[in-house]
Amino acid sequence: MKPIVRIAVALLSCLAISTGALAQMSGGMGRMDTDGDGKISFAEFETSRLAQFKAIDTDGDSVLTAQEIDVWSKARIADMTARMGDADKAAQMMQRRVDALKKADTNGDGKITLDEFKADYAAAFKALDANGDGFLTADELKAAMRP
Repeated sequence: MKPIVRIAVALLSCLAISTGALAQMSGGMGRMDTDGDGKISFAEFETSRLAQFKAIDTDGDSVLTAQEIDVWSKARIADMTARMGDADKAAQMMQRRVDALKKADTNGDGKITLDEFKADYAAAFKALDANGDGFLTADELKAAMRP
């Protein structure tokens, strides 16, 4: 799997799309497919990603700090542990998500600006959109999850 695709998959997992959830999808694409057409447009993807950014950016300054990411990560680990019953697995999954998120810090200042975040998810969408039609399908997402 290409590095950008790995990052894209980890970013998608931040949005609660897991391999199991993908396998169970039929006719819909989970939370991101807001119009229910069975595919995710860039606009739908962007809306979901920006909602995640806003959830992490607790002070509303359009910059994600290490502290904000840490607080978000710990809360997500607690939620995932409650659902899965496995704190170690939840922590490992979340660490991959945090690592992928931190790759958006392209200038290496330890913070992720909204512009860096947007550039990162745009590249992720492009990498996941295997046929280049401007939409993500369940098949494209499943293919990206394969090793």
